[in-house]
Amino acid sequence: MRNKIIWILRVLYLGFATYGIVFTVGRNASTLQGLSFYTVQSNILCAGVMAVLLIRGWNRTSTPRRLTLVKNGATVLVFLTFLVFHFILRPGIQTGYWAEYVSGFDNLCVHYLCPLWFLADYLLFDAKGTIRATDPFLWLVFPGVYYLYVTIYRWAGGVFGGEGEVSGYPYFFLNPEVMGFWGVVLAIVGILAGILVLSFGLYGVDRLMSRKNRLAKLNGGQ
Repeated sequence: MRNKIIWILRVLYLGFATYGIVFTVGRNASTLQGLSFYTVQSNILCAGVMAVLLIRGWNRTSTPRRLTLVKNGATVLVFLTFLVFHFILRPGIQTGYWAEYVSGFDNLCVHYLCPLWFLADYLLFDAKGTIRATDPFLWLVFPGVYYLYVTIYRWAGGVFGGEGEVSGYPYFFLNPEVMGFWGVVLAIVGILAGILVLSFGLYGVDRLMSRKNRLAKLNGGQ
């Protein structure tokens, strides 16, 4: 019964994630532009992981260490999407090109519903005690690769936004024309530090829940 509930909830998650990703990308001037936002890429990562888990669950195959590593990292990275949007980006979006998007259901999916749902999936269903102390440093690879992608995208002439609000950068804190060079450096260092804090926070939760699960099993066996 528990496996059926997990499977149903993960199918629902995948449906909401797909809806949010497709309609968020569709709001942009081009598909490539839409796919170039961290929000979209982090949600695609999570949707891909969830799809793989569903396939493996259907085939009743075990979850390998590398998939667990990616899923745990995706949990942190997509939770960062929620935090940055809600506390940094949303307060400044009052009017203009993205104002209508903020109130849309696709925005709710990719910035709120799916990130928190993905975190809940880890808390409720994943085996605990699987995160290693070195894993948080491996999870920094994704934001590093994303920044490299943004740099190449801009160098190739890619832009973000529309209706007169066009920029070569997806977020103001990555734009040296707004933040200055050192402002961007500080923003990147702050984001990486924030990811490490979140990652080690998840590591601590993983250790704590693993310990509680072991104690519960021992007490249940007495």
